[in-house]
Amino acid sequence: MPELPEVETVQHIARDPFDSEFKRNEVVANFRKRKIRIKSALLNQEIMSGVGNIYANETLWRAKIHPEQLTCDLSRKKVESVIQSAIEVMGQRSSHFCPRCQRL
Repeated sequence: MPELPEVETVQHIARDPFDSEFKRNEVVANFRKRKIRIKSALLNQEIMSGVGNIYANETLWRAKIHPEQLTCDLSRKKVESVIQSAIEVMGQRSSHFCPRCQRL
């Protein structure tokens, strides 16, 4: 069997929260040192990967944080809440049936 070529890692993409090498404390610090809106930070794959627009919206709703809140103004506890909410949201099934919005 031929040897497979080594796969180059993508250095600018951060680990997602389900990766065994995800370092929550470093991610919290990375969020808090920036001065950007929390939703933009969640979508930034250089901080934490895997969060798309719908996941970001659901994450912030669960964490009770306004999407325009600046990351530098969030407490460590709030940022940890955002990360935990993202893990919960991303761990659920990827689609939700709403009987009001999606009539059969």
